[in-house]
Amino acid sequence: LESLFILIDSRIPPQKIDLDFLEWCGTKGIPFAIVFTKMDKLSSSEFSKNIKNYQKELLKTWESMPTFFTTSAITGLGRDHVLDLIESINQASAPNYHPQ
Repeated sequence: LESLFILIDSRIPPQKIDLDFLEWCGTKGIPFAIVFTKMDKLSSSEFSKNIKNYQKELLKTWESMPTFFTTSAITGLGRDHVLDLIESINQASAPNYHPQ
């Protein structure tokens, strides 16, 4: 497993089940990125408030905020950033292949 993408609805405050799962992934050494979804449904102030709430909760046990993306399936926001991460993971994990 190279990376897990954990999708979280950006419209709702941090949920215990999500925080527990993120913590579990961290303790098991599972690489992951948080993908906050449905950004088109929020104002920038609402989004900022929700992200700060996640940061506050996660930084109680984490040294730094895990990698995260903000996305919207409707507007395409964040799509290129997520695809760039996937591409970099694929390139880093590709075996060295040298055809003869």
